Order: sequence, then C-alpha cells, then structure tokens
Amino acid sequence: TEEMNTTSVEESFRLTGGGEDVEGTFTWFLNGSWLIFDPLEDLEYGRTYDVHITNEAKDPAGNGLWLRHHSWFTTERPDPESDLGQYLWALLLVIPAIIATAFILLVLRRRREEEIEEEPSEEE
Repeated sequence: TEEMNTTSVEESFRLTGGGEDVEGTFTWFLNGSWLIFDPLEDLEYGRTYDVHITNEAKDPAGNGLWLRHHSWFTTERPDPESDLGQYLWALLLVIPAIIATAFILLVLRRRREEEIEEEPSEEE
C-alpha cells in the first residue's frame, strides 16, 4: 500500500450496478493508503456491480496507476438460517447488562435486609 492523492483517486473511482452509477462517500485511513467507499443506499441483492479506477489515480508525486483497474462482484441475499451474526452483537451487550442489573438488585436487596435487621423493634 502506498499513500495516494485522495482527490485524484476519488475522481477516478466509479462504482456501477445495472448501468447506473452508485453514489457514496469516501473514508481514508493510514494517511491516504486505505480507502473505504460507503454507498449512500443499500446495494441490491443479486446485482452485479463493477468497480473502475482509471489510471488518473495518482500518488502525491503525481505518478498515475500503470494500468486502470476493473473488478466486479455480485451481491447475494444472506441466508436467514445463518443470520445469527447480525444479532450476536446485541446478545453480547444485553446479556452482560442483564447480569449486571441482577447483581445490583441482589446487592440492594441484601443491604435492605441488613437495614431491617439493624432497626430496633418497637417492642424493645
């Protein structure tokens, strides 16, 4: 990976699906060495998308890509039976919260029981 002129890369980048351009935002990492393109709308399932980067993409010294880049991919609908991953993060947050809440309630209950034991009875 090499640092790139981010403006020239963004201008030379094109993502298309079904003959239509896909609009999105660019996020750069590692001083312009890594790029993430985030489409503004969800990509359609079952559609083939083409990624084009022309040789107008340059590094900071003005050197362009030796060859333009073209690749493609097809989106697939996720298998509903293997969709646990999208809920796993919620489980990882909710279960510890439930345990923590139960622990706090237990501590509060024990404190209240101790306070009741320490209170002098009216009979004394």
